[in-house]
Amino acid sequence: MLKFKTYLFSLISLFFLVSCTSCSHIPIKDQYKLGNLINIDSMVKVESIYIIEHCIGESCNTYKMMSTSSGSTVAKSEGGKYILTTGHTCNPAFGVPQNLTNVKVTQHTFVIDSDGARHATVTVDFDQSQDVCILHSKTLAAPLLPIAWDDEPDVGDKVYNFAASLGVYGEKTIPVLEGRYSGKYWGMSLYTIPTIGGSSGSPIFDVHGRLVGMIHSVHSRYHHLSFGPRHNDLMKYIKMSTSYNVPRGIRTEWTDMPEKKSKKIYLDEVGLKKYLDKIKTLECDCSGPECLTKCIDVK
Repeated sequence: MLKFKTYLFSLISLFFLVSCTSCSHIPIKDQYKLGNLINIDSMVKVESIYIIEHCIGESCNTYKMMSTSSGSTVAKSEGGKYILTTGHTCNPAFGVPQNLTNVKVTQHTFVIDSDGARHATVTVDFDQSQDVCILHSKTLAAPLLPIAWDDEPDVGDKVYNFAASLGVYGEKTIPVLEGRYSGKYWGMSLYTIPTIGGSSGSPIFDVHGRLVGMIHSVHSRYHHLSFGPRHNDLMKYIKMSTSYNVPRGIRTEWTDMPEKKSKKIYLDEVGLKKYLDKIKTLECDCSGPECLTKCIDVK
């Protein structure tokens, strides 16, 4: 009789425990469906095309190069969407081949959406000290990401990363990675997210699917140590750079030739129209697996 009572008590206890597993607001099998939290359509691949004029004496040659990075839609204007990416993605000086001098670089930046459509952008502005940039596209129709404006992650918090690593990005397809927020180091946010060329500008999300950070660099000796702007700095920059009025943007040019001095030049309405008309005719000549490298010559 005692054995029967013990068995009955154990059976009732087991039933109670099993029943409580369904008490969670989110079923366990659904907790790992990131697609329910994070909309892949909000991610873009960024293509930076550099028109490089290289001069030796009076002789000058022009050729093109391209790099790819990642981005995400973070705000809207009255006539388009704003895209968050890294500062070096928007900086034409980044397109200068190593050790090459006497050059002038003009940059044009496009974004590819999750359906494979290509959209021209204007660089609203970039901040080299934080390595952040905001682009604007009039034709991109991607949904906006939810943003954790006031909720900075704590050390040890799990985070997710959607990145066009090595340029790998296709229709409704993007590498999805994860890691942990690990605090602040060298004045930056530190994450344990695997990172490689092409991951620059990729968004970082908390477990609720909200934007909490962005990757801009990786430790040269250990690619699982990645860095990004500090949370508060990033949130402030996004707010300051995404006005509802359509931005005019800046002209993205760089040169080390004294007679062609470069500086940030904010476009007026006429300059903006000329810029947009010009990039409509600019096509990327690169296709195939060779495009997956960080920076390639497509002349």
